[in-house]
Amino acid sequence: MSIHQKQIKHDNQKRIFSLIWHEGPISQVQIAGSLNLRPSTISNLMHSFKDAQLVRFWGKGHSSSIGGKRKELLVINEEYAFFAGLAIRPDKIIRSILDFQGRIRSTRTLRIDTNRPGQIPGTIVEEINRSIKDYPALKGIGISVSSVISERGDILVSEDFDWQLPNFTMEIKKLLPPEFPFIVENDANCAAYYAYTFFRGEYKNLLTFLLTGNPDSAGAGIFFDGKLYRGARGAAGELFREMGEDSLSAAIRSAVTAYLLLDPEVIAVVNERLKNKEETTKIFIRELSGALSPSGIPIRLLEEQGIPILGSAYMIMHKVIQQLIEEELV
Repeated sequence: MSIHQKQIKHDNQKRIFSLIWHEGPISQVQIAGSLNLRPSTISNLMHSFKDAQLVRFWGKGHSSSIGGKRKELLVINEEYAFFAGLAIRPDKIIRSILDFQGRIRSTRTLRIDTNRPGQIPGTIVEEINRSIKDYPALKGIGISVSSVISERGDILVSEDFDWQLPNFTMEIKKLLPPEFPFIVENDANCAAYYAYTFFRGEYKNLLTFLLTGNPDSAGAGIFFDGKLYRGARGAAGELFREMGEDSLSAAIRSAVTAYLLLDPEVIAVVNERLKNKEETTKIFIRELSGALSPSGIPIRLLEEQGIPILGSAYMIMHKVIQQLIEEELV
């Protein structure tokens, strides 16, 4: 098989996995129709998914109006792998376990002593080891934190915290099994990754605003040409606030600037931890819609709980899927 043929195969496998993940239960005939691929191509590629137990039989579909054999319906095998998403907050760590279908299986909250930030990596490793014991098929960890994150995963600057952890990722990796998949990312970027997944990649240029309980810590995540854009120093989505300006005003002003610079196809709004959540969100979206009314750009509110946590788990999940496909394990 040539390099070109292998790349086509990998691209088709990713498309198939994504379709089953979003649309399952689904039949192979439906997959072929949705992806505009030959049924024989789908059948050949599905053999590897079934052999690796990434998908499972869900049941039979309905008979057509003209009768005939009922099609087998497939779903992602939710027990194949589990992923942990963690959020580091000013006074606690929230950990959720997701199965391979992206459904939350369990959530725990751990209190942390913000006066002793050096203990946080050890607390996280203890929780990871506990999670591995409870879920032996745990395949990766994603962490979201309201901070500028360096390329190597250091926690640098945060308006939620008055501390830094410059060797954060390095300290944790030393205590994890070798090559265990692990990601640390800014919470607004995690929210943007969730939004991109939620929209199923329909929008290649996407701007996501994350509103939090700290009036000085609203942030933005940017998807440009279908990829998360972090900037040269990991601070691409940080909002610049003028003297005395609150985060909502800064976010609205930044949205107008970002629209002019990035030409996003959609703006997503995630309201995380804000008091008076519904009222604040209405004000923000109303003001934002008014400021951008000539553009006609859609503004979508994403309301699921714990979106940065889910986004961090999706990041590591997709990284593992990519590795499985590239290493010919499926």
